[in-house]
Amino acid sequence: MTLENHKKWLQSAIAGGHIVNIPFVTFDQVNVIARGTFSEISHAYWKSAEKTVALKSCHNNNSFGNFIKELHLIRSVDFHDNIIRFYGVSEDPVTRKYFMVLHYANEGNLQDFLKENHKYLNWKTRINMAMQIASGIKCIHERNIVHRGLYPKNILVHDGKMIITGFGLSKSLENEFELANNNDETYIIEEMTGYFEPQCFINSTYKRNKASDIYSLGILLWEISSGRPPFNNMKILDIARKIVQGKREVPIKDSPPAYIEIYQMAWDIDPRRRPTINKVRDNLEKLSLHLRRNSEYQDQQTYNDPYSYKQSQLNHPNHSYTPSQLCNFQNLHKFTCAGILIKYVEEFQYTHGYVEPDECHAGYHAGMGDIVGLRWHLYHYRRVDDNYNFSDMSDNLVLITAKFCSRKNLNIIFQCLKENGANFKVITKKAEQTAFHLLFFNLALCNKITHSKDKLDKYHEVLFQAIKFLKNMGCNINSKDRNGRTILSYYLEEKYLHQEKTPIIRALLKNGADPNVSVTLPWNFDAKTALFQAVKNKWPNNVLELILRYGVDVKAVNKDGINVLAIATLDKNLSIMTWMLENISRVNEKDCIKIAKKFAGNFTTKEYQLLNKRRSGVF
Repeated sequence: MTLENHKKWLQSAIAGGHIVNIPFVTFDQVNVIARGTFSEISHAYWKSAEKTVALKSCHNNNSFGNFIKELHLIRSVDFHDNIIRFYGVSEDPVTRKYFMVLHYANEGNLQDFLKENHKYLNWKTRINMAMQIASGIKCIHERNIVHRGLYPKNILVHDGKMIITGFGLSKSLENEFELANNNDETYIIEEMTGYFEPQCFINSTYKRNKASDIYSLGILLWEISSGRPPFNNMKILDIARKIVQGKREVPIKDSPPAYIEIYQMAWDIDPRRRPTINKVRDNLEKLSLHLRRNSEYQDQQTYNDPYSYKQSQLNHPNHSYTPSQLCNFQNLHKFTCAGILIKYVEEFQYTHGYVEPDECHAGYHAGMGDIVGLRWHLYHYRRVDDNYNFSDMSDNLVLITAKFCSRKNLNIIFQCLKENGANFKVITKKAEQTAFHLLFFNLALCNKITHSKDKLDKYHEVLFQAIKFLKNMGCNINSKDRNGRTILSYYLEEKYLHQEKTPIIRALLKNGADPNVSVTLPWNFDAKTALFQAVKNKWPNNVLELILRYGVDVKAVNKDGINVLAIATLDKNLSIMTWMLENISRVNEKDCIKIAKKFAGNFTTKEYQLLNKRRSGVF
């Protein structure tokens, strides 16, 4: 098919209702996260669906045929739980580039997942992971498709679930869609070398088939047992030579013998001796059933057990963990309640108001950003709107999340709480603060944002999404806490990081923060409007313009008889005085200048002279 034919096919599929066309304008915060040989992947917030998605595009017209072929193949199998979900397509009206809109996996790819979590996975979990991958391949093979690109970066992890993606090299054996490049049979990405069968290196015309996928699966099963890539740190030619010579990685100590047998049969040098995917899947299921009845290969950690955190670890409030004790838990896998509590104690034991835990509950998982453990507790135990202890709080899960959850998982946890029917209008018992207020006090959210532009951009992205989400869930953005402060007033009190915080002021105003809400600041300063506070704290002119744009009352006078021009006059801030006189017409009025002149000192001061010139019509 030609480029024009591919485009006609896509347009026809959209017009016929077979593929959903999603307007590009419905995506926010589009950021590139990966670039490959043929395509580019971004993550974006899909406003209509209120979720983060992945956008996959082709680099140019030459790869558009592969884009269409991959789209077609994904659509034929995306109903399966272990295969990437396809939502539709979107076209950027500026670049005319098409995107596949796909499910976004919140735990990255299998390679990164194993690197971070492998030593905390017990054999039941590892075999379950292997079964999920095999189940996805089973679906692909039943649809008469060969994946041809199975390696860890094409296996994604979402809430602990394995998801197969990366159909760019895949092929339908029914030839409904021919590849744009018929020479790709020998195409091998360097980092995929260890997952290809010997025939790929021996015969340049070798046609990869279902047995090729079984070989790759065998390598993946070994990697799940080892936690590292095959032939790690070796050059591509050395890897190929070993594979052709029949060399394979050695089994990992303490692996179940039946599991070793499964992957060794799968990576047999002769494709005819490799089992079918049905056989692999059945053998993994039998092994899983066997392990459920036999504790021989269980880890020392207990998974998803709320009482697994031993009492002996809890009854010593003055106990401090040594580095050697802590190192085993620094990257503890999310599934373990014991790990969450270890991390909680490590991070919060010296904070004011800290309460020693006696058993695990949903609050610890919400505050520490563990989506899997949170869902497990909500399913098995208390309701979503119960109060839970966390650090110095005894409050609702929404409030604990807003104050303590890191930026990596904040919005994922919020979404989970929404799915479980949480009330987002709640306020804290002590300070009467909403979730909006607590975002400001969340130290994990803004951790190290001044060290890196990437971290600052990610902070803004996560915070903006949270602000919009809370607004949509009915949380009052203009609510005052017990100190009479709004979320906008807390951010405007910033005196130094104006450049970093300006986008947040904009986001708050855009989402309904009222600049005319009066607040009382420290030292009993009556900030009649947000403009009072912005001028007092010397925010740049672009922020003053922003507040003006959202309807602030420029002639407001506080209880001490002061207006915004008088604040700048009191502070002897000639630049802001000049800017206001030149840019705010109502500040030029006689009554406003009269108030300001009361605080300008005698007629010899620069402030008095500036105000006098204005009254004389010099400006």
